Amino acid sequence: MKKLRGTVTALLAIVLGAGILAGCGTKAADYPTTVAATYGSENIYLDEANFMLRYTQWAQEGYYWDMYEQYFGYTDMWKAPSQNDGQTMGQYLKEMIMAQILQTRILADHAEEYNVTLTDADKETIAQAVTAFREGFAEEFKNYSDADDAKITEWLEKNALAVKVWDAVKMSADVSATEEESQMFTLEYVKVSAHEATEEEIEAGTLFNEDLANAVYERLSSGEEFSAFSAELGVTSQTSSYLKVDPENTALLYTNGVVMKTGETQMFQDVENDCWYVVKCTSDLDAEATANKVKEVIDKKREEHFNAIYIMWTESAPAFEVKSCWDDITVGGGKIYVAVTTEAATEAEPTEGAEAETTAEPTEATEAETTEETTEATEAETTEETSASNE
Repeated sequence: MKKLRGTVTALLAIVLGAGILAGCGTKAADYPTTVAATYGSENIYLDEANFMLRYTQWAQEGYYWDMYEQYFGYTDMWKAPSQNDGQTMGQYLKEMIMAQILQTRILADHAEEYNVTLTDADKETIAQAVTAFREGFAEEFKNYSDADDAKITEWLEKNALAVKVWDAVKMSADVSATEEESQMFTLEYVKVSAHEATEEEIEAGTLFNEDLANAVYERLSSGEEFSAFSAELGVTSQTSSYLKVDPENTALLYTNGVVMKTGETQMFQDVENDCWYVVKCTSDLDAEATANKVKEVIDKKREEHFNAIYIMWTESAPAFEVKSCWDDITVGGGKIYVAVTTEAATEAEPTEGAEAETTAEPTEATEAETTEETTEATEAETTEETSASNE
């Protein structure tokens, strides 16, 4: 499920997601006057819901379509199973879009409590997003949604206000990170497979197994850096950071590395994983990795603070009802993504960090668990967790 972004500059990406082809029930010309859902006394029209869906479809298809076909064998990615049991990607997308629309309304209802309004700069960013949309999408997009600029601006402004409320609620939390939660150390290491030598390796005099590990260790212990001999010995080092205090991490690389001091080297065999490790502790207290971890821990606590408040808001929110015309919008049946070769279109195409971000994120039990997906958190997870779980 995609995440909320805390910046208005993400607005162009917020609505990106998955696709549909119009059903037989409602004509596109009637979308602006057809009620797709109600939020208390407010009518939410099909043109808004359809635009959010189509915009999302375009970006998701542009990024994922070929991958689903090449790696998973689906000629229509929307028919692939989603993370929700019993739902296809298309069905899941429709549910997500409606949850997004609901969450946008609930958050906007509480804007005044947090003194949140859209600034002139926010509105200018939205205007630029609308311009980028017009320049970045082919004319064929109008076959799926043909909303005018005024409508798109209105929808993105609602979205932007919701994002700012979400951020204000998170930032109102008084939280911090303890040493146990955040102190990190960093290892650089080479992993050498403990395989038996092949005839070709023996004939070529290639180092392998413990001999290769010993050669790496000797060079490293003499003061050389991995980079100085990696090509010569045919090895590649990896760098990973770990929590100083992590009782649940029982990986041999972690338990041996956590006691090392900066600059120390070590070689040991991991029988369970059939390999040798040659390790150098590059920092027994890595300031940069620790700072990133502090941000990650604090942000997680802010998310938990937001979730607790948001759940209370959902319990007192006006009733939300999705109308049957939404069922007439069917997902799948063909790809609508059309690449535009202009410079503007290239800039507008989704990237890995912005392929499908939304302001509305339905939770496991339709209760709105929202988290912020940040580069810092992603990097920290990659460096801290990947090796710890795999080594």
